[in-house]
Amino acid sequence: MALEESTNSPNQTYYGWWIVLAAFLNLFFVVGIIFYGFPVFYPYFVQSLGFTRAQVTQGFLLGFLFAGLPFGLLAGTLIDRVGARSVILVGVALVGSPLILMGRMNRFWQFEFLCIVEVIGYVLAGPIANQVLIARWFQRRRGRAMGLAYLGLGLGGVVAPMTINFLVRTMGWRHALELVGAAILLVLFPVGIFVTRSSPEEHVFTR
Repeated sequence: MALEESTNSPNQTYYGWWIVLAAFLNLFFVVGIIFYGFPVFYPYFVQSLGFTRAQVTQGFLLGFLFAGLPFGLLAGTLIDRVGARSVILVGVALVGSPLILMGRMNRFWQFEFLCIVEVIGYVLAGPIANQVLIARWFQRRRGRAMGLAYLGLGLGGVVAPMTINFLVRTMGWRHALELVGAAILLVLFPVGIFVTRSSPEEHVFTR
């Protein structure tokens, strides 16, 4: 792994800090919004779709039980084989798309299925891949870089419930879900394609 000191000139900002920004955004949207913001929708699923409170809470629970654990183990292997960038991009697609589709759901089985897909995306584009990403870009200042990236998770946890509440009250829960899903895709796909690089060597190769 290339060190920070050997990958840029003294007057050039180390590209790894752009990787930190990308990880910050990944964690803000994928973890902050999905983990902390999504429960805001639960009462609306109960009121509008007739789901019970137990059903709306078990969607993600079943997802983590049946998909989160095996895909968590698989994520590490995929990162080693194809790189964190590719894994994160797939994860982003599996996080944003189900939210858009949830805006059109009417049955509980649809909710359960989309939650499982959502969890797979969360595992692929969440903490695991972003930790590996930063670890490959930083050695001497890894703790600082990791801390800055994880501010995205904390900030998302603060901002997401308030923002989603506002969106739901303004445009309804279905359109709010679609907007959140679209925002995740529109922000994180360009970041993954144009900013994220799995390692310093990949960045040097693509310049």
